Amino acid sequence: MTSPSELASPETLADSALLKDLYTDWSEIMATTPGMTTRLLRSFDELHQTSREPEDVSYKEEAVGAVAGIWALPKDADTSQVLLYTHGGGFAVGSAASYRKVAGHVAKALGTCSLGPWCTPAGERFLTASSLARDLSRGLT
Repeated sequence: MTSPSELASPETLADSALLKDLYTDWSEIMATTPGMTTRLLRSFDELHQTSREPEDVSYKEEAVGAVAGIWALPKDADTSQVLLYTHGGGFAVGSAASYRKVAGHVAKALGTCSLGPWCTPAGERFLTASSLARDLSRGLT
C-alpha cells in the first residue's frame, strides 16, 4: 500500500502531472475531432509514459505461434509459468508496448514471466480473444 508520504513525493507529483497532461490531450483530441481517428487511437500508446520501469525486468519481442508479442522477463522468474497479459482497449487502442511496463510489474510480483501479445488493430487482421488465445496456446505448448 502507498503511504501518505509517498503520495506527496516529488516523483509521485510529477507522475500525476504527466497523467493529467495525457488525459487533457486525449480530451482535446476527442472534443475537436469527430469520431475515433487514427491519431486518437495511436495516442493511447502514450499511456506507458505514465508508469515507471519495473526494476530487474528485461523485455524481448518474439513471435509465439502465429502471434507476436513482448515478453516481460523478471530476474529469477519461474519460466515454467507464463502470465498472458492482454490489455484493455477492445483490440482497438493501446498495444503490447503501451502496457509492457504494467505487465512487467505484474509478472515480477507473481514471480513469473509474462507475454503481452500485439493485438492487431481493428481494420487490419482483427483477432478475436478466442482466436488469440488459441494461437498462443498452440505456440506455448
